[in-house]
Amino acid sequence: MRSMPLLWGRNALISVSAALWEVGRPEALQDAAAGRNRKAHRMSVLMLAASGAFLCTPVAVWDGDGPIWCAEGPKIRLGNIAARELDGSCRAGHPCPRASGVEARDALVALLGGAKGRLSSGHVKVSAPPMRCRASHQSYGRVVASCRLSDGRDLGTAMLRTGTVLRWR
Repeated sequence: MRSMPLLWGRNALISVSAALWEVGRPEALQDAAAGRNRKAHRMSVLMLAASGAFLCTPVAVWDGDGPIWCAEGPKIRLGNIAARELDGSCRAGHPCPRASGVEARDALVALLGGAKGRLSSGHVKVSAPPMRCRASHQSYGRVVASCRLSDGRDLGTAMLRTGTVLRWR
């Protein structure tokens, strides 16, 4: 079974088997979301949380602060920002931006190269170059991370500049 590079630890590149790589392929997102490949997804989340830095090639977006589905497997929630939910609600204790959840999602999609279609789950397909991300912790089965776009911009800061999200710690 071949290995795919995925994570950078302090001293070594960690490779993940093709079985784990499978969970991140766009056509496999539905299986992971439906729980048919949870074991591989849980393994990728645990490895990312332990490693710190990793690459994410965005393939799908749910809302303005994530999750962003990565071709490499994990689901990322962007750290330090808060967006409305797609239904317009805000979580208790979170900042509540004026922009709608759809506006925030569309701003994130635009930063990731624009919409390339939709998955049956409702995720918006995107196609963007790999981002360099740094995991801080896990939340709701997602890796909370800050990411840099291929042009060097911080994705969270770029989202703040759109006016569709608020800073949140």
